Amino acid sequence: MDGGDAIIYDGDFKHRKHLAFLQRFLKIVPFHMVALDTNQLTVAYFVVVGIDILGKLDDAFTAEEKDRIINWVYDLQILPVPVPSGNTGNNDIRGGFRGSHCLGYPLPSTDHPPGGGPVTQQYDWSHIASTYSAIMILLTLGDDLSRVNRSAISRGIAALQLDNGCIQPMGDGAESGDMRFVFCACAVSYSLGEWSLNKDALTDFILSSLTYEGAFSQSGTCESHAGSTFCAVASLALLDRLSCLRERQRDRLQRWLLARQLSGFQGRPNKLVDTCYSFWVGASLGLLESLQLSDPVANRCFILSTQDPTVGGFGKEFDAVPDPLHTFYGLSGLSLIGEMGLQTIFPALCISHRAHSHLERLKRSNTS
Repeated sequence: MDGGDAIIYDGDFKHRKHLAFLQRFLKIVPFHMVALDTNQLTVAYFVVVGIDILGKLDDAFTAEEKDRIINWVYDLQILPVPVPSGNTGNNDIRGGFRGSHCLGYPLPSTDHPPGGGPVTQQYDWSHIASTYSAIMILLTLGDDLSRVNRSAISRGIAALQLDNGCIQPMGDGAESGDMRFVFCACAVSYSLGEWSLNKDALTDFILSSLTYEGAFSQSGTCESHAGSTFCAVASLALLDRLSCLRERQRDRLQRWLLARQLSGFQGRPNKLVDTCYSFWVGASLGLLESLQLSDPVANRCFILSTQDPTVGGFGKEFDAVPDPLHTFYGLSGLSLIGEMGLQTIFPALCISHRAHSHLERLKRSNTS
């Protein structure tokens, strides 16, 4: 199917099958997705928040199951260890969450209760994307974040900021920074109410990534991309600095985003439409208060054409194998355009409004 063709889809939204598809990923991951093992927290985020968007969180999980997931998340937290007086150590900047136990970190036991632990070896670092996923899962499941080591995460995030304001994902410098990690750092900082970042440098980096095309790139001189654009726009929103975009810049950005719609949305010019961009582009337009200028009917038809009517879930395009990422962003894209039966989404954090309301209550209780 040509990504630019109009799509006629007469089927219905497979609500129950999508729920079953997501639930399976909490128990077993298909063999062809074994590479996701190092990113278990991210997969769990797609599953838990996706089920919340389906409005079935309490139906899918008992209170005990929610507690079990919460304890599993906390067990992936890296906690600082005391450093002898006069000595220095770099564990202080590793605060956050690991993506999984793939490095052999011990599971909870009598000697090692849930709640996280110190670094076990030199390659044991937190990752800002995993930390984002962890915090969003905890909020969605109604946790009070009391076991989150806010000061350690705050120090860890500050250590990730580079001289140009960008954010690298890990403190060991193994991966370069870009807009994805800027968003994760802003989302975590906003959620915890701990802004250890240099906001001015961060804002300057984001604005410097606005290209001649009118949208945002991953960094520097890269080409504009819908995913990078969402990360940039959402970060500015969380920083409360969307007003830093001048009127002409905002108009050109809206035009670029709207031009990405063929039936669903593409991520860049001359590319095929893809389910996930219904969220990346749709959320960006929503944050800019211009989603109403897009065509929700064509977008919905495209998204529904990518669902698997047999096993549930969404793929990236028609007849593609479904996966947790495209299922989550397909549901999120449908939520943005008001699909019946779905919870509304808070686009700047990519969680439900229900979960965001829980976060706001926590913030109020912490300041009262």
